Amino acid sequence: MTVFGKGFFTLANKTCSARKHLLLFRQIQCSSQRNSSSSDGKGSSSSLLDSLNSSSNWRKGQLNTITDKFKAGTDPKPEPMKITSDDEVQQTWKDMESRVVRRRTMDLSEAKAKGKKVGRRNVKKTDEEVWLDAGLYDEEK
Repeated sequence: MTVFGKGFFTLANKTCSARKHLLLFRQIQCSSQRNSSSSDGKGSSSSLLDSLNSSSNWRKGQLNTITDKFKAGTDPKPEPMKITSDDEVQQTWKDMESRVVRRRTMDLSEAKAKGKKVGRRNVKKTDEEVWLDAGLYDEEK
């Protein structure tokens, strides 16, 4: 167990980053003790609190700038493009459309001849079908 001033911190089961933060805490405490005079009375806790306050204020400012960007009414919604001719459409969409339009459909007999699967797959059985398989509807003799 490591003791820093009035607080107790356990380094067991902590990650490397937690140890680094505790070492940083120790350095801040030691440097502030060296820099503060005995008549000052504030000591290391005030400098640590000042640094924590400034970092929390910075974070609050960052979060406020992000939320201000997304507040309602400040940013009008962009209007969708109005396409009047095929020349205005992107080439990727033109290529996809031509592939889909030119695709030839197969007849049922052609698909079966080529060994392709036909119809819906992964259709779950209804409760009645499961009960029928279990013998619920069998007559008792």
